[in-house]
Amino acid sequence: MIVHRARFDPKLGLTGLGTAARMFRAPDPGQEVTLCEEDGMVRFFSVSPPSGAAELRRSLNRAEAALSTAQADLARRDDALAALTERLDRLEAQVRSAPPPAKRTRRPPADDT
Repeated sequence: MIVHRARFDPKLGLTGLGTAARMFRAPDPGQEVTLCEEDGMVRFFSVSPPSGAAELRRSLNRAEAALSTAQADLARRDDALAALTERLDRLEAQVRSAPPPAKRTRRPPADDT
């Protein structure tokens, strides 16, 4: 719900029964509420359907949530890649420090005579 604030203007008054009825209804999710205040007290409020700004805010919130999820996925992949790189470095060090394989000599073919 988006809440706007406005100064109370007694000259506006109630312009009819419809305005009075809208003042006492509970706003639905997504609707915008304007609080008319005087000396820090809410004198009345009005409810209006969602504006383009409200939809833009919801879209931004969804995009921020998707970005946060993507960043968490990337962080997990970075950690996994770092662990694999560390393991590969250890294995390469073991291969470098291992003694060279023994030299094989060729045996002459067996004589079948």
